[in-house]
Formats: sequence, C-alpha cells, structure tokens
Amino acid sequence: MSQQLVSLSTVTTLALAASRYVDSTPAPTPARVALNPHSRCIEIQPRVGYQAPAVEVLGSLMVWTHRLSGITATWWCPAPDRLHITITGRLAPGITARVYDEIPTTACRSLMVLPGDSPETVTADELYVLAMALRDISETEGAA
Repeated sequence: MSQQLVSLSTVTTLALAASRYVDSTPAPTPARVALNPHSRCIEIQPRVGYQAPAVEVLGSLMVWTHRLSGITATWWCPAPDRLHITITGRLAPGITARVYDEIPTTACRSLMVLPGDSPETVTADELYVLAMALRDISETEGAA
C-alpha cells in the first residue's frame, strides 16, 4: 500500500492556520491539536478539565467553533455513559477544523433521546438548546 506524500507547503499552511486559530480563540489552550495534512483538517480537543460540568464542555465547544463557517455537528454514544460531540466547519478556504469532546449521558438523559452508537447529525441550535437546559439545571442545583 502506498500513500501519497503531502507537500511541505501544505503542512506549513495547515500549521500556520492552526496556530493563528488557537492564538485568536478566547479559550484556554486546547488539550490536543492534531494536523491531518491529507484531508487538510485541524482537530482540536478543548481543555475543560476532567469531569467538568457538561454545560462547561458544551460551552467550550461553542467557543472553539463560533468563527467557523459551514458548521455541521454529530453526536453519538459509543458507550452507555458517554455522549461524544464533534463539530466540524471551514476555517479558511480548503481548511477544515474539527472540534470534539464528550459529556456524561447522566447530565442529559432527562433532556433528550440519546443517540445510539452510530453518529447522528445535530444542528448548532440543538447544541445551544441543550447547553441552555444544562445551564438552567446547574443554576437550579446551585441555588438549592
């Protein structure tokens, strides 16, 4: 099996785009940034903190993707206790950014019908509504 080599200029372009995007996004340094020169994609996993509240995780995903265009999102439950969320969009012509994280299903089980282990398309509005519902629950629990 042979694999076509990627030009150094493609790698450099992708690295510069990733660096600019990370530096200009008003969020903590991500936990992971990966470059995939073959698909011209930058993958980012935000740094929220292990076992952070689900609303913080969703908020972080939204901060990291608010400047992308052509956003699409998917979610799925590869395990009964985890909801994985991936948001993909265009960063610049020919460059895609993919931002991903996960939240515990216990946080959202009462708010939605959980998807199965196959990715399901979700809109940015649906993610926003889920984040607002999680925020309301968090504020109610905090006031109690």
